[in-house]
Amino acid sequence: MAREYKYYGTYVHLGGEIVERLRKKVGYTGRNQFRLVCKAFSKADANRQAIALGLGEKLFDADSCETVNAEEIEYCDKFGMAVSNGGVHIYDGYSGVKELLSEKGV
Repeated sequence: MAREYKYYGTYVHLGGEIVERLRKKVGYTGRNQFRLVCKAFSKADANRQAIALGLGEKLFDADSCETVNAEEIEYCDKFGMAVSNGGVHIYDGYSGVKELLSEKGV
């Protein structure tokens, strides 16, 4: 049986480069708490992706859950791992984490 992707969401505190890029790209002015969503086979897989991107360890924990929000699922399919543009306000759209971290001069 083939493994199926799941969509996980959690609220996290982020700092450093990713927050600065969100500030420049979308004009984010809030605090450093964000909604982070990921397309993965499991929470462990989602954590491996977060570690590989330099976001931290154990971001997707027991309090994290599968998301059924259609907009979040759409952004996960597009980016793999996405962070909300409006901090914890999930209706301000999402940006791809890899894309944010790889942009030059943003």
